[in-house]
Amino acid sequence: MIVVRDIKLSRDFSLSEFACRDERRSVYVDAELVERLQVLRDYFKRPVVITSGYRSKEYNRRVGGADGSQHLEGRAADIKVIGVGMEEIARAAVKAGFRGIGIYGSFVHVDVRKNLVNGAGRPYDIWRVR
Repeated sequence: MIVVRDIKLSRDFSLSEFACRDERRSVYVDAELVERLQVLRDYFKRPVVITSGYRSKEYNRRVGGADGSQHLEGRAADIKVIGVGMEEIARAAVKAGFRGIGIYGSFVHVDVRKNLVNGAGRPYDIWRVR
């Protein structure tokens, strides 16, 4: 028998929220990601809903994720905040120090990537997908 217990990672986030949505429910999460998500939660004073956190390679492939996705390293989360627009979430994510920010139709991708892709000298990369 396997006993699984949820672990609190910060005041408002638990390990299970970051678990892969595959059948194994595997999980890895970078501490910096949790810290920055907590900053967002404190800023909005509303729950930050994680729609996708850590992904196994197999699950990432199944959902059409990028080969080098930050989700594979536990450094990314797709999020939404009920009652808050995607652009507003993205602006707050920049202020919270996220380095990768993608604005999608129903969620915002945030990550704490180690290397930036932009050539503009900004401390973050941002993109929009409609």
